[in-house]
Amino acid sequence: MLIEDLLGNHRTDQAHDFRSIRTSCSQFIDESAGLPLFRQLPTSYADVHRVKVRAKKRSSVVGEAFNKAFEQNYTNISQRAVFATPSKQYSDPTHEPFYIFPINGFRFIYSKEVSESTSGYQQVMNTIVEQLKDEQAASELVSDLLKFSYTSVNLYEGINSNCEIILYGIPYYYAVRCSAYPEYQQIISA
Repeated sequence: MLIEDLLGNHRTDQAHDFRSIRTSCSQFIDESAGLPLFRQLPTSYADVHRVKVRAKKRSSVVGEAFNKAFEQNYTNISQRAVFATPSKQYSDPTHEPFYIFPINGFRFIYSKEVSESTSGYQQVMNTIVEQLKDEQAASELVSDLLKFSYTSVNLYEGINSNCEIILYGIPYYYAVRCSAYPEYQQIISA
């Protein structure tokens, strides 16, 4: 335990961090109407952490279909986007749920039919490949399906509908450990 913890000085750091989030992420807080988004992040992260969005090196067949579907909006969206959900999920002991706050200027897409895109679209892709016996044709079909089933309107509706939200166009976002701050309103309220 640090002396600062004993003296309570971490409170001012927390207040500063939350002020930074409220200022830098005001677009998200407004558009989400106070509803949180979650993402599984490493347990080694600090309670309040600024996370750099890094391009993933590998892409799957589904990822390539995403890239093709949204190439006019954003290059390589599947490798450079942040996938978030409106509900806490627990995957393994090395990760835990964090609230995420994309910075102002973020963009988003979601489909009301999708709560977890990676496995869902992989199953669709596998089924289509089995039927068509042509992976390229299956990828084209899934790409068209994605293009017409996603929207970038009304973030609140997407979160409220329990859809997976794909955030993009940002260099970083803020993450706050859910277990350290169970009251979401504490973070977003002045």
